[in-house]
Amino acid sequence: QIKQIKTEGYAVSYGEKTEGTASVAAPIIGFNHKVVGALSVGLISHRINDDRLSFLISKVKQAAHEISIKIGSTSEL
Repeated sequence: QIKQIKTEGYAVSYGEKTEGTASVAAPIIGFNHKVVGALSVGLISHRINDDRLSFLISKVKQAAHEISIKIGSTSEL
């Protein structure tokens, strides 16, 4: 999954910790292009469809990128 995260800039998981839940996460990149954290949003999995998932992925990636820039990153991931 790490390779997919590096390529696409996000990860989606279903029921990893709790059955019936899902989450979308994107890395937060710090100085020297190092991952220093992640932004994750959890939700109830039966309430998600392809359109909602695409929207959520976009927003999580955008927010993680904005946080990354504020802490000194110049990375696009």
